[in-house]
Amino acid sequence: MALQAHEKGLELCFEVQPDVPDNLIGDSLRLGQIVINLVGNAVKFTAIGKISVLVQMEERSEQSVTLRFSITDTGIGIPVDKQSILFRPFVQADSSMTRRFGGTGLGLAISARLVEMMGGRIWFESQPGSGSQFHFTGRFGTRTETDAQQVHTPVPTTNLKPTQGLRILVAEDNLVNQFLASRILQKAGHQVVIADNGQEAFDHVWSGNFDLVLMDIQMPVMDGLEATARIRKQEIGMNRRIPIVAMTAHALKEDREKCLGAGMDGYVAKPILTSELFSAIAIATANPAGP
Repeated sequence: MALQAHEKGLELCFEVQPDVPDNLIGDSLRLGQIVINLVGNAVKFTAIGKISVLVQMEERSEQSVTLRFSITDTGIGIPVDKQSILFRPFVQADSSMTRRFGGTGLGLAISARLVEMMGGRIWFESQPGSGSQFHFTGRFGTRTETDAQQVHTPVPTTNLKPTQGLRILVAEDNLVNQFLASRILQKAGHQVVIADNGQEAFDHVWSGNFDLVLMDIQMPVMDGLEATARIRKQEIGMNRRIPIVAMTAHALKEDREKCLGAGMDGYVAKPILTSELFSAIAIATANPAGP
């Protein structure tokens, strides 16, 4: 995030207090998703000044610690009448923000859900025009260096394991979800190319020789349903049909049917679960649907 902050002339500060343990048991990928989401919002909505990230001890026991993460910015702040609904899906503090800054207002709702899954809570303090401070807590297990050498992270498995080394196009406009999907896929040995919207995804498909597309639904310029429909139309008469798996926060049955009806081959709900993602990829690449 430092590059984006510096491009706007912003200072980005990071501090972990000395009493925070070096070795913890937890989901580093999910923690990174929350932090990058909150820092990304701070950079997006701050024109001048700085963003700071502070990690400090909240509680400690023999086997666990609760840490507090605080992200402070000098940005535009949040209107008082919008503060009570900010963590709801598809909510932004100002209806003009989608046009000015992009996004659908899902990031905070997803972050709140992930924080809850980590045994923590999330809240904020804000004054319109004077910046915001977001806080969240997370509970982590503690371990010694000896324990660290004995702990092995389980790798999600599926009976339909996708071929290693797939070239995958990820069509996603949210920076946090780009980061998460890239990390998961690259650690599994796949190559990843990012498209920031549906139009870029459509253009990339014909020039990148991809084995699979992970397609977000809500994107600027062109959404995932339209991009998929255009890809399928372009494929008519061709000998190859690229598998497309939807990635979306929409979890209703009718939304899933819309994705499949548009020509997609699979469906993964956000927040992304690694096992579900690999399973959808395996099914889509092992049994690609016909034209």
